[in-house]
Amino acid sequence: SSLELTLNSATSYAFGLQWPRQRQDPAGFDEAVPDWVLPTCMALMGLLLGLMALGALPWSPRLRGVRPVQRGQPGQAGEPVQPSERGEPGEPGIAADVDTALPADPEAHAVLAARSDSPVPWWRSALWISVWLVLPTYGVFYVRSTPGFVSPAHWMAQGWHVMGWWWLAALPAAVGVGALMQRVRAVAQVSALALWVTLTLSLMWAIHLHGLDWFGVWGAMLGQDWLLWPVAILTPAVLWYFSASTLAGRMRQLVIFAAVLGTILGMCFIAYFIWDALWQRAQARTPGLVWSSIWMPRYLGVIYPAVALAIGALIMRLPTRPLRWLAIAFVLGSNLTLSLARIELDTEPPLDRVVADVVAAMPDDATVRTYINLNVRGKPGRSEDWLRYSDPGLYYLCIATERKPDPHEFRRKQISREYRYPVNFTPRQITGAVRRTPTITRIAVWERYPSDYAADDTDPLADALGNDWQRVEQQIFKSRQFWTWRYGDWYRRREYQRTPPDAPPPVNAAASVPTPH
Repeated sequence: SSLELTLNSATSYAFGLQWPRQRQDPAGFDEAVPDWVLPTCMALMGLLLGLMALGALPWSPRLRGVRPVQRGQPGQAGEPVQPSERGEPGEPGIAADVDTALPADPEAHAVLAARSDSPVPWWRSALWISVWLVLPTYGVFYVRSTPGFVSPAHWMAQGWHVMGWWWLAALPAAVGVGALMQRVRAVAQVSALALWVTLTLSLMWAIHLHGLDWFGVWGAMLGQDWLLWPVAILTPAVLWYFSASTLAGRMRQLVIFAAVLGTILGMCFIAYFIWDALWQRAQARTPGLVWSSIWMPRYLGVIYPAVALAIGALIMRLPTRPLRWLAIAFVLGSNLTLSLARIELDTEPPLDRVVADVVAAMPDDATVRTYINLNVRGKPGRSEDWLRYSDPGLYYLCIATERKPDPHEFRRKQISREYRYPVNFTPRQITGAVRRTPTITRIAVWERYPSDYAADDTDPLADALGNDWQRVEQQIFKSRQFWTWRYGDWYRRREYQRTPPDAPPPVNAAASVPTPH
């Protein structure tokens, strides 16, 4: 679904962890994805969105750690700056008792000016970043990749269905509460406190009931009438009241917000009509044509700067310094933890070990022979050269043999033919080869298994080699796909060594699993 695509890309960019996508069959999420991945994505994304929503609220500059300064002409230094009729300077919501006097010292003036808000109005920054985020995502990738893509009118209909015709009662109630706040400031303060307590307690209860899986539970809880009505009435009234310090300023901010939102929706409508016309034309020319999806997280990289700017800007708007530092620690800590996990845990096949065995067997006078089984055990008909025809495997081969191909040779795999090794062997073939070459004293065998295949410990090769050979090592490597930590194929390495004539009877080594896994 489009929601899954959006969450998949959002968690990829924010945390380097992909929101697992459902398969086509009704079995649910891919069984190979660990159970902790989805709740972790819900918790991380829910907390990040909550912090961003908190930062988007109209906090005063004092709570945001910004001392509002009215930039003036050089001759105005040292003069107090009075708030304007719209609740300025700086931005709406600055009280008249805020110390906004500019120091006479030019250096101190420069320091305070650097700490003040950007001279760009908030609505302009919000508009540019929103267009950067929404227009490519919806107007290019979504409509081009989703069969039966919907228009923004569908979003509005979904919002209407939350309360239906009861919106006609909730909206006038919100207007009435806002008018009461305008006359009695205490009503606004109590309403804001009540709204904060209601949302916080409901969130804590959802976490208490379902732990990391609180995101969907909290959303369902907010849809209950006993909680939906207070939130639907108080939220717009509180946001409107605290958007400025005067009635004129509040109405101005409301009009600006509606204009920004309307502009974004209008652009999405235009994109929808254009792509719908192109779709109809394509169907007229080629009935039954299906557009290929172009939704890939790496293609969506065009919007990543806007994502990073939005996250950073909204976190820096959080009230109080401790909360800002906690939010920064959360974003950096979660990314650092997942980055370290990619280094410490196995997230790719042990191609370096495979290449080391292959290269050791390449010289004509080598005493070791390496065999690689390309057929995936437990998956009949599945065969692929996962070493020399994969970019990581070919990279390790080039490093080990000190080969320096140009980009064209590497990308087109032209140098792959330079590397030869025995593949798709049978125990009888291996036994015949080592008997014809008595100088071989060591054999390394690599096999590949799917993660759900129960590999047994039977060893037909050891039986075929006889008492002249001994299995000295067996290791099993478990690879993971680091975007979702889904287990990939397992790799088994067995090493056999020729026993001297006077050696005791061989005892084959048991399997070992390298750590950490």
